[in-house]
Amino acid sequence: MITVSEAVILMAGEGSRLRGSDKTLLKPFVPVLGRPLICYTIDALVPAGIKKANFIVGYQSGRITAAVKQLIPSGLESCFIENRIELLVDGQIEPFRLSLAQEKIDDRFIKQMVAHCQKKRRRHVIGRGED
Repeated sequence: MITVSEAVILMAGEGSRLRGSDKTLLKPFVPVLGRPLICYTIDALVPAGIKKANFIVGYQSGRITAAVKQLIPSGLESCFIENRIELLVDGQIEPFRLSLAQEKIDDRFIKQMVAHCQKKRRRHVIGRGED
């Protein structure tokens, strides 16, 4: 069995569909159930056996890197890699998309994700004997 100890977290896009018209709010920090979206990913890394996380940043990389560094738990090595690849698209230079999944993320997907997180959160709280 292969042990995975390193993760790649893609967070280089602008996140315009997820964050709406608020240009100051960065995609990884969009609140979901009262917590920044990126916290759910970071919190899952160490229990999954991840020792090193490689964060691929692009849009507002300086701000995102500074903010995410504050969330990294001890014992987790982190590396921030700036996505600087550009492509010529329709005669204009555009940043390369590391993932085309953004085309699949719509309101229905976001609602399903929130419902899943709420269900998981209820199980977690009930399992600890809390209300």
